[in-house]
Amino acid sequence: MKGNLIDLSPMMSRGGSWHNIPGKDSYSFITAALQAMSDPGQPDHQFLVESMIGREKASPTAIGGGLAFPHPLADGFGMVGEPFIAVAYPRFSVAWGAPDGIPVRAAFFVVCNDRHYHLLALSALAKQCSRTEVRAALMEEAPVSELIALMA
Repeated sequence: MKGNLIDLSPMMSRGGSWHNIPGKDSYSFITAALQAMSDPGQPDHQFLVESMIGREKASPTAIGGGLAFPHPLADGFGMVGEPFIAVAYPRFSVAWGAPDGIPVRAAFFVVCNDRHYHLLALSALAKQCSRTEVRAALMEEAPVSELIALMA
């Protein structure tokens, strides 16, 4: 971390990229993506699903332009060992309640164990996603390795 900037690559390497995730809405997509990403039998899996869906119910995490940043409610911090950011691409775009009404085509799952670091990660991710080349790569369902290279 340098000042308020953080290197997203370790978190993204841990999270990976996930393609062809089913879901008709944000809730079913989040559930399916987290099931693909982790062992549903882990004790914290169901809590993570519930916390992320609870966050969506409080306020949708779609930011517009076909992107969403699902993350847990504040009570979800500290529930995971290593923080991660995973990018998940839906099988079909998902209506998510974005401010611009554009359905989501790529979602970054941001899971941190520290509130301050979580906010820094969201901020850095939003800044990176404002770049034309990053958005274009996301719309082409780029693997995480390509995204990391673009964001370096």
